[in-house]
Amino acid sequence: MGEQASLGYARPETFEELLAVIASDKGRLPRRLWAVAIHVTQNPGDVALATISVLAGAMGSTTSTLVRFAKTFG
Repeated sequence: MGEQASLGYARPETFEELLAVIASDKGRLPRRLWAVAIHVTQNPGDVALATISVLAGAMGSTTSTLVRFAKTFG
């Protein structure tokens, strides 16, 4: 894993590392970011190919929440 992410661990560099970090951070993530994390883990293909606006709509979230999620995990 590379440089530090905002939650105090090394930034995940692979999807598998991201899944491990999400699994270990369940209690530390705010509710909205946890909802995004669940969607990311259950729909990796959508996350890889869709725009942020489409993803936000599918999650019932906002684009700013998705940006905050991405910044949280580096």
